[in-house]
Amino acid sequence: MFAPDVQGPMSTHTAQLILDAAPTVIMLGGPPFYLKGSRVESSQLEQGLGNLERIVEVTPLTILEHHALRDEFWRPKMEGVFQKASKAGHSVVTAAEFAGKENLFLESTRKQLYHDHPPSAEFELWTKTLNNEKIDQTSTIRG
Repeated sequence: MFAPDVQGPMSTHTAQLILDAAPTVIMLGGPPFYLKGSRVESSQLEQGLGNLERIVEVTPLTILEHHALRDEFWRPKMEGVFQKASKAGHSVVTAAEFAGKENLFLESTRKQLYHDHPPSAEFELWTKTLNNEKIDQTSTIRG
C-alpha cells in the first residue's frame, strides 16, 4: 500500500482503512513532527504515533518516507513504533534503507545546507515566484 501523505496517520479513520486493507507492505510518511505548534497540535502527533503503532503491529514491512524524516530527531520520537514492530517480528525502515542505500536526510538539514551551499539568486527568485503563485491560487480558490 502506498499512503505517503496520511501524516502518521493522524486520522483514526484513515488508520482503520489501512488496517482493514491488511497490507503486507506499506509506504507512508509518518507524523509531521516538523509542523508541531504551527500547523499540527501535539495531540494530533500523538494520535498519529498511536495509529502508526497499531499499523506496524499488523503490517510485516513499513517503509517510512518524507514527513517524519524531516525532523532530525525523528527516530527517538518514534521509539514506540519501532518497539511495537519489533515485538511483532515486523520491520520499519526508511525508503533509502529498503533500497539498500544510505539515509540522506537533506530536508532535516536544509538550513545548514543553505548556509554551507547558498542557493543561487536565480533559484531564490524562482522559489519566491512559486510561493507568490501559491498565494495567488489560494486566494483565488477561497475568494
